[in-house]
Amino acid sequence: MLRKIKNISDFIDSKIKHMIIFLMGILVLSILVQIFYRFLIVKHTGRSFPYVYEGARYLLIWITYLTIAINLKENSHPFLDLFINKLPPRGQKIMYIFHGVLIFIFSILIIVKGKGLIELTKNITTPTLEISIAWIYAAPVIGSMLILINLIPYIVNKIDDISKKENM
Repeated sequence: MLRKIKNISDFIDSKIKHMIIFLMGILVLSILVQIFYRFLIVKHTGRSFPYVYEGARYLLIWITYLTIAINLKENSHPFLDLFINKLPPRGQKIMYIFHGVLIFIFSILIIVKGKGLIELTKNITTPTLEISIAWIYAAPVIGSMLILINLIPYIVNKIDDISKKENM
């Protein structure tokens, strides 16, 4: 069962990584075009691309929430490792489980409250791009769902690492 969850998690993460790279490419390209346009063309025409700023902001929100789950799985998120490494192995296990439970509760809270926000804002559109605000509020919900998928392998890997240290 755990192996199956890890395989699903790995598959989803590989797709999310590709999506993040694609979104980052769009973000960088659109901002570069806006900079070029602002310094070379706006001086002469007085017009710019107002949708680039709004689009970049929303892309950055999505990129942030998508990368949080991957960072959790790859253990590249900030955590109190200095404090935890000073604990005995049993204390480390307890802290990592406690950490996982806190993340689990917080993710569930974001999903539940976020679904409500999505419902409330589905008919409201952004000023420039005229897309539903619900798409922006969906980023934390989807990011939290991805965190939940990656949370089980994260906790199991941490406990396995500590158990290996105990047996050495």
